[in-house]
Amino acid sequence: MDIARFMPSGNGPSAFRPITVLLCIVVFACLGSAGCGDDTNGPTAPTPAFNTLSGTWTGTVSEPSAGTGRLVVVLEERTVAGLGRLLTGGWTVSFPNAGRYDSGSLTGTVTDAEARMLLTPENRLACPPPSGPVGPLPVGDWALEVNVSARRLAGTSLYFTCTASLSGTVELSR
Repeated sequence: MDIARFMPSGNGPSAFRPITVLLCIVVFACLGSAGCGDDTNGPTAPTPAFNTLSGTWTGTVSEPSAGTGRLVVVLEERTVAGLGRLLTGGWTVSFPNAGRYDSGSLTGTVTDAEARMLLTPENRLACPPPSGPVGPLPVGDWALEVNVSARRLAGTSLYFTCTASLSGTVELSR
């Protein structure tokens, strides 16, 4: 390539026109190639405010017979084709004023707006017969239905005893 033909050959504005054209071509070529290539770390879709409930959540749960206690929930969220977003994990609850402590496993489902969880204790309480119309009652289980946000889960709780289900509230944060 003969670069001399792009060099100015006279006086006045037209003298720099070929070199200006060449510089523009080079600049646009460089800018155009900056957005191309096989860069796997390039721009991605925006990240939602939160994308999983996985992690440790702590807060309070209330129930009429024991008052307000401390609840710690460790969640693992996963998406299963055909089933949606599922929750598994573990939990501990303590009601120091009532001398009641428990822990166990957790299962549940979650949508963008709410989560439903069943907290099952490791050691169930035994109820005297009859235990219910369809078998043993889920004594000691907690059913939680909470509104979901990035840092807060808050809603209602049900605690199952041998004779009733006791409603209360739950509020967790991370």
